[in-house]
Amino acid sequence: MEQEIQEKIIEVLSARHKNGSLVSEADFLVGAMQMYLLLKPESEENGSWCPPKWVFGIMGGDSFVRSE
Repeated sequence: MEQEIQEKIIEVLSARHKNGSLVSEADFLVGAMQMYLLLKPESEENGSWCPPKWVFGIMGGDSFVRSE
């Protein structure tokens, strides 16, 4: 997944957190990865649809919300 797209997804994640509409970071990020895979099915071949830092972060309980 391109860096620019990852950053935009984190921006939206943070905005949803800020306005109180975010229920689960993990669900949000998994949904973003699924949508990317659906839109770019060829990315399944090399795994680019799934940023490792997101997967390991979700498993480790890390937060990706940016506080601004």
